[in-house]
Amino acid sequence: GKNDGAYKGTRYFECSRGLIEEVGAENKASFVRAAKLLLNVGFTEALRWRYSNDVSAKESGSKEDMYIQSVSGQRVNIELVGKDKVMSKQSQLGNLRAVYLPDSCINSAGEEGEIAGVAGGICELDLSGNHLPDWDTVQRFNVELPALTTLDLSRMPSLRWPTEAPSTTPFAALQVLILNETKLDWTRMLALHSVLPALQELHFCENDIVSLAPGADRSNEECFPHLRVLSLENNSIASWSEVAHVAMLPCLERLVLNGNQLEEVRGPEGAAE
Repeated sequence: GKNDGAYKGTRYFECSRGLIEEVGAENKASFVRAAKLLLNVGFTEALRWRYSNDVSAKESGSKEDMYIQSVSGQRVNIELVGKDKVMSKQSQLGNLRAVYLPDSCINSAGEEGEIAGVAGGICELDLSGNHLPDWDTVQRFNVELPALTTLDLSRMPSLRWPTEAPSTTPFAALQVLILNETKLDWTRMLALHSVLPALQELHFCENDIVSLAPGADRSNEECFPHLRVLSLENNSIASWSEVAHVAMLPCLERLVLNGNQLEEVRGPEGAAE
């Protein structure tokens, strides 16, 4: 921006000293119209906005607004067969099994019991890119969604992850966990193992991981005895000796290492390939 928070002699805000020092200038803020702001919301509010009938109509537009573009550049109006039936089913939030709410400005789980009362049957949940503040908030989804098997918590820079094993109720049914771009290291990931007893698939990509060493007080195989799929794409693993730390996972069937910095890949016999 090019403003310091004052307009026509009236000051509306002041730039923080940290921002001024970071960018090296005083006038680095902007005024934004209120209608353009994305405000934080609770989970059920975002859920209703995305899945309820009246809002779906606003998002999708009228039949005349739905079209494809022909080769000649002309709009060709289309009508989705079964669209009303699908929307009607989705609007019954208690029937939802898979919910996708990435980048929806969610920063709260709402009042106790609210999630369970509105959509307690959710099995798959994508919350990536939202603004959940801490592990206690994540735990609310665990308690109120007992059938949850898949959870995506990627890209949450404001979430304060536990530094030690959390003393909270385990995610008893959770089988698939996606934690891409979280900036967690491997040891902090392992700290969560006690609340992930049924985990079978872990996506831990783009976290700048260098080491897969488990630490002195635990082992990878003890932490994840049922893990079948481990995706570590686009990290910073450079040595095959680091990969060896996860080689003993007893149920591991698939290991994805694309986009790392490995100079060699060793087969089962230890020969470089």
